[in-house]
Amino acid sequence: MSARQRFAVAFAVCAACALFVVATAFAAGSSAAVSGVPGYSGRWELVPAASEVATGRKLPRGRVDWIQHEDVWLNVRSRSVRTSGDSVALDFRYRTDGDAINKLMGQDIRTSGRRANGALVFETTVKLPLIELKVHERWSLSEKADTLVMVRDSDSPLGKEHQRLVFRRTK
Repeated sequence: MSARQRFAVAFAVCAACALFVVATAFAAGSSAAVSGVPGYSGRWELVPAASEVATGRKLPRGRVDWIQHEDVWLNVRSRSVRTSGDSVALDFRYRTDGDAINKLMGQDIRTSGRRANGALVFETTVKLPLIELKVHERWSLSEKADTLVMVRDSDSPLGKEHQRLVFRRTK
């Protein structure tokens, strides 16, 4: 495989990983996973007018995330409708107090979660033969737990990106 072909493959995989990062966002719920700590179970809809993504990127036309918060686990089902009209659905799991591994296109996506100052913090790493993608996420619930704000910063050889996604609880 030529260097150009290896780069094209690495770029395609990185783009797929970026899709995973962009397509994932989470929902908060009414059940408490830990006494006194709000749970993240529920159905959440993206609020595009309150959200922001990197210059040159577009928010999806619509996005709904369902989260099931069980003890230290968050089971997430995310469905986005892109501006082109096609949709993307992803399922994944996170731990609120340790490591979890998800797979996308056969690649391990390793995430370490923890609670910090009333929010959830996730550090995600995707290692590929030629590149590494790192993502730092911070999920914060509003005081009434009806709004979830996810701030995400990613870093890869393709550059750094910042996004702030705002979700409203619908159920």
